[in-house]
Amino acid sequence: MSDQIKLPTMTIPELQELISKSVQAALAAWSPPQLAPEEEKIFLTRKDLCDQFGITYPTLDRLVKTGVLPTYRIGSRKILFKKEEVEKYLLNNREY
Repeated sequence: MSDQIKLPTMTIPELQELISKSVQAALAAWSPPQLAPEEEKIFLTRKDLCDQFGITYPTLDRLVKTGVLPTYRIGSRKILFKKEEVEKYLLNNREY
């Protein structure tokens, strides 16, 4: 076996076209990973959290004030919650 690769002689525009077509074909074949519907929304607003988990606003405010649920702020007013953290808290603190 030879350690050399023999390429056909081609012009620079032909080489550019070959590379362009190869990249386009590779991009067409690739698709980004799709998130499952439940994973799409990692952060929840106060309203989303209360609606999804059946929590009242006063209860949510108490959990935030006591530091049980961490918050994430966007700007000075928007407060978000990580869905995973809320689920973990509720799972560990269920009343039967």
